[in-house]
Amino acid sequence: MTKHLQETDRTVIIHLHERELGYTAIAKQTENNISTVRCTIKRYKEDDTLIDHSKPGRPQAAATRDERILVRKNRQDWFKGSTTLVKDLKGSTGTSIAPRTARRILQKYGLTPRRKSMLTSVHKKHCLEVAK
Repeated sequence: MTKHLQETDRTVIIHLHERELGYTAIAKQTENNISTVRCTIKRYKEDDTLIDHSKPGRPQAAATRDERILVRKNRQDWFKGSTTLVKDLKGSTGTSIAPRTARRILQKYGLTPRRKSMLTSVHKKHCLEVAK
């Protein structure tokens, strides 16, 4: 996993580079890898800025607003399944996500949608008779 430098760390690296220290000396002084120092200096020379660029990757299916709505709907009626929650979300916001994505979002907040009961009405009657 890569470590993203804070802007202050990048400023220190550039300042040390302008004092004509080498990559190895800067890496030891800032406790970073040599490749991190080299890339930071290279990026500064190319763009002339220390601002962190946006990262590549697939955009999220649901925004944080959609996540909050999904969590709220689950807390209001915890007996709803993930497919029902997804339909409700699409009706209220227009955002279309998969039921699996909804389960992942709820799991992130420590919640779970309703699971379908494996017991049929016949099973339940039998369990009651045995319990008597």
